[in-house]
Amino acid sequence: EPWRAEALRSGFQSLIAIPIKMFDSVIGIFVIYSSEKNYFDEEEIQLLDKAASDVTFALEIFEKEKMRKLAEEAVAESEKRFHTLTEVSPVGIFRTDLTGATTYVNQRWTQIVGISFEQSVGSGWYMSIHPDDQIKLYNEWKKVTREKVRSILEYRFIKPDGSIVWVIGQAAPETNADNEIIGFIGTITDITERKQAQDKFIVINKKMEAIIEAIPDLMFEIDLKGNIFNYHSSTDDLLLMAPSQFIGKNISQILPSDALALCLLALDEAGEKGFSRGKQYSLDLPIGKCWFELSLAPMKEDESEELHFIVISRDITEQKKADEALVKNKERYRGLLDNLEAGIVVHNCEGNIIMCNSIAAELLGYSIEQLMSGNKELLKWNFLNEDYSEMLFENYPINQILNSKIAIKNFPLGIKDVIKGTIAWIL
Repeated sequence: EPWRAEALRSGFQSLIAIPIKMFDSVIGIFVIYSSEKNYFDEEEIQLLDKAASDVTFALEIFEKEKMRKLAEEAVAESEKRFHTLTEVSPVGIFRTDLTGATTYVNQRWTQIVGISFEQSVGSGWYMSIHPDDQIKLYNEWKKVTREKVRSILEYRFIKPDGSIVWVIGQAAPETNADNEIIGFIGTITDITERKQAQDKFIVINKKMEAIIEAIPDLMFEIDLKGNIFNYHSSTDDLLLMAPSQFIGKNISQILPSDALALCLLALDEAGEKGFSRGKQYSLDLPIGKCWFELSLAPMKEDESEELHFIVISRDITEQKKADEALVKNKERYRGLLDNLEAGIVVHNCEGNIIMCNSIAAELLGYSIEQLMSGNKELLKWNFLNEDYSEMLFENYPINQILNSKIAIKNFPLGIKDVIKGTIAWIL
């Protein structure tokens, strides 16, 4: 094994490689060398595995937050005003005798129902009623002719071409000069488009309700004074108190001083700019300390023309914990990296250096700050192949890993110091 001999010549006695994963996919790798034989005991391996798990946890938290935002955007595209109901079409007019038999219909009536005048008179029109509405309409007409009362009812006609027309029918007794009832006169109004719009609205509304129910954020309706009018939450676990205790009250009566000060600041900003985003506060809840991020946007004007805001309070507790864990992990990694007798460089998926130790900085000829700056104008690599020829950019170890998604082990690399005229060989 040539790499073993080369590693030994370079003073390395031990190495370990640990994959960095996100959602079970390898996105990077920790490769650590040591000049001490059998340096990586069980305790060290567990520590490094824990470090890799912590990185995975933090990365997955960030990705989930991104997905939730997409998800929140996907959610913001769907929130549009629905179509208004169409204006009432010109009405059809009909007249009947005392028994309810039709004696007259106008042209618009025949256009709506789709049958001729001759087919409409008497009880002929009844055959065009939708089968599911025939009994309902029969009982209604029976009541109208018996009790001589006004009637209003929605029902359907089936036109000769098979299409269905929804109408709202109204009828009232017709009287003569002596105020005697001589029959009934009524109208039908085509409400098919309105019915279709209502059905569509119901479908969309149910979809919107399902989407809103799936969103974990707390939502409140408040005015600029901080009065609470309404709320929505998929769970009450994140509420400071029961809804009955805060609906109709002011936030100054509800929130602790620190959270209140921040919310008032957000309201002032919303009143000035029309919106407010990104302000964070914490609450001590029965389930523990929870962190929230506020977003305010104009909602509507009520009857008094007072501006209301929709307030979204997002639970960012897990994100806060992840941030804290990330800080601790960075401190832990920094201590680990600085105590290892090997050069360590950690890249992100774009190939930029996100962490390294002092030994790696010394070997690469730059400070740690310069290496992590991502300044491509500053960072000029002079990498050599084993035959001392200049290494092509695509053959750089990190580029090979990013392109092939395969780990590289025991890769000999020469680093030329142009100023000093020296070459450092690493593995």
